[in-house]
Amino acid sequence: MVDSISEIRPGVLSREQILLLMNENIIQNTTDSAGFSSFDLRIGNKYHVMKGGIKGEKNLPYSGVLNSSDFVESSRDFTEGQDLTLIPKKTYVFPLKEYLKIDKKYEIFGFASGKSTIGRLDVLTRLIADGSGTYDEIQPSCSGGLYLEVTPITFPVIVKEGTKLAQLRLFHGTPSISQFTSEEFNLYPPMLLKKDGEKVKMEADFCYLHLNLDPVCIGDKEIYAFVARSDDEKPPIDLTIDLREPKNLLDPSVYWERIEKKDRCIMIEPERFYILRSLERFKLPEDVAVYGHPVSETLGEIRIHYAGFVHPSFGKYREDQTGTPLIFEVRGHNVNTFLRHGEAVAKLNFYKMSQKLKITEEDKKKERDEGYDKQELKLSNYFSDWK
Repeated sequence: MVDSISEIRPGVLSREQILLLMNENIIQNTTDSAGFSSFDLRIGNKYHVMKGGIKGEKNLPYSGVLNSSDFVESSRDFTEGQDLTLIPKKTYVFPLKEYLKIDKKYEIFGFASGKSTIGRLDVLTRLIADGSGTYDEIQPSCSGGLYLEVTPITFPVIVKEGTKLAQLRLFHGTPSISQFTSEEFNLYPPMLLKKDGEKVKMEADFCYLHLNLDPVCIGDKEIYAFVARSDDEKPPIDLTIDLREPKNLLDPSVYWERIEKKDRCIMIEPERFYILRSLERFKLPEDVAVYGHPVSETLGEIRIHYAGFVHPSFGKYREDQTGTPLIFEVRGHNVNTFLRHGEAVAKLNFYKMSQKLKITEEDKKKERDEGYDKQELKLSNYFSDWK
């Protein structure tokens, strides 16, 4: 075991290093489990129905917000086993089970993101830390409670105490220290590929992702996107189910429409939610992690988002060795907007891991069975395959 956290080299912390922080009680009240380059965050036994979203203030505990009737409609405790249906376009705040006790000398930073399978349901999550004035960021000397602001937009969803909606990725040292330069990226074996397998080169210190509107066979149709149904109310999606049980999975046709290929252009309608994919494909090594974010929060009158972190080894162990595309969540605003095939819609930052991830055969099997490595155009794991 490392004698001191400060001896860990700069970079994104791996599963083993996250577990070390848990053992040292820097990350407290956890399940002692971690992903390849992040760990899940679980909602606690209390929730607050908010009048609207509001982030914290620097150097102040977030309890000041949650104790104010200016911001909070009501507060409740979960009874054991109780679930809660979250109403679309309503904002909730959940104190999390995990909390942090980071000494400033350790120089631990963090980024949070909604879990991919949650983001694909159009559920927005934002992490709030005591003493922080920004969403989704952890700074050194962050000690205290963590909270999750949750807003479902399209579908009602069911949660209960312990439901995992978001995840946290930690860095030793400022993230910019471990970010790839273009010179470093271009010396690595191919990590980001074009459709024909050609290596993507980095021109600046990030890479663009482009929209893929080529068709893919889903069920009995050739399509290039999914759009959430807007014709009637939908049954709530239960986020507490065991996704490993096929009988628990939902019929996608109840919630989604398939958009059939017409040409290499798609119209994004106001207040509708779309699932699309990238032209580029990933084959990450075990010592590289990626963070994806929009070219801008709005590209015209739309919002483009990528939920989840691209973890080390993503796409590497895919059976056909072609790499794996990234999935985008797109929402329209105000007026119809067109997106073309090949349009730049997101950009990527590549980060060095603090240590190379140790991948076991069990890990590879789990990724193939439960992960998104084999995805092309893929809905959330809460849905079954199309008939």
